[in-house]
Amino acid sequence: MALLPLFDSSYSPYASPFKRSQLSAREYYNARYEKVDKCHRSTTLYADVTNSHIDRLEGLWREYYDTVDIDPYYTLKRSMEGRIKNFFHWMCNNYSVKKISSVETYWHQLSQLYIKWKGRRISPLTLKQIYNFINGPLAEEHRLDDSETDKPLLDAVDFVELLRCHWVTDTNTFPHERQRVQLATILLVAAFTGSRPGALLGITYRDLDLFVQRDKTTGEVALTLQLKLTRTKSRKKRKRPGCAIAADMALSYDKYHEWIKRLGEETGFVQVFTTYCLRRATGNAINDDPNSNEAVRNLVMDYINSAIFQRNYLSRMIRYDT
Repeated sequence: MALLPLFDSSYSPYASPFKRSQLSAREYYNARYEKVDKCHRSTTLYADVTNSHIDRLEGLWREYYDTVDIDPYYTLKRSMEGRIKNFFHWMCNNYSVKKISSVETYWHQLSQLYIKWKGRRISPLTLKQIYNFINGPLAEEHRLDDSETDKPLLDAVDFVELLRCHWVTDTNTFPHERQRVQLATILLVAAFTGSRPGALLGITYRDLDLFVQRDKTTGEVALTLQLKLTRTKSRKKRKRPGCAIAADMALSYDKYHEWIKRLGEETGFVQVFTTYCLRRATGNAINDDPNSNEAVRNLVMDYINSAIFQRNYLSRMIRYDT
C-alpha cells in the first residue's frame, strides 16, 4: 500500500494528519516546521494604496542611487543611516518638500520598503535616530515648516447649510444627475457614522437593512436603517463613450473628494471642505460627550487605541470659554 502524501488536502480533515502520512507526530510537525520556515513570509499585509506609495518611494530611492552610483537594494538592506540621511538631503534639494511632516511620511514609506526587501522591520534605534535627524539638522538646513495642517470640523449647522446649498443653490453640474443623489447620501451616512470615506464608497444595497422599530418612550413606529460597512471589489470593464451609472463599480475616492471640495466652495466655506471633515467632527463630538468614553470613541472610529485620534483627529481649536 502506497504512503499518503505528507500535505495532501484531498483526504478527510477529521483524521489525524500524521496518522494519514504514517509518520510519527514528531516527524510530521518537524517536517511541517522546516517547510514553513523555508517559505518567505511578509511581516505586513499592505493595502493597494499603501503599496502604490511604497512603489513611488522605491522609484525615488532608485533615482537617488542612480545619481550617486550605488546599489540601492544592498544599501537599504544594510540600513545605512548615513545614506538614508543623505537621501533626504537629496529629496529636499530636488523636490518641493516644504514640511517636516512630509519628510516623516517619506521616512515611514522607506521603512515599509525596507520590510518589503529585507523581510523584517528596521531597528527601533535607527527609526528614532532618523526621526531626530529629520526634526533637527534636516529641518534646520532646509528650513522645513513644522506647523500643523489646519484640520477643520463641520458642525451640525454648517452641515445643514451644506446640504441646503447642494439641493437648492448649487450651480455645478454632475456627469449624471443620479450622482447628486448619491453624493448627498454619502454625506449623510458619513455624518451619522463618522466612517472613513473609503469605507463608504463601496456600499451596495446588500449592505443595507431596513426594518421597523418602535420608540420605547413615545411608542411611535419609525423606519430604521442599519448599515454594514464593507469594501466591495468591482470588476474592471472596458470603458465606453458617454456617461452612464455603473451597476457594479463604486464611486472613486478622487471624484468624491473633488465633488465635496467643490460643494464647500459653492457653500462659501472659508476653510477647505475635505472628505474627513465629517469624520473628524463625529470623533470630536463623541470625545466631548460626558456620557461617552475613550472605548466608545475608539470603537466608532475603528481605532485600536487613542493615539491616532489624539494625533490626527483631535481639534486644535479650544472650544470652551475661560
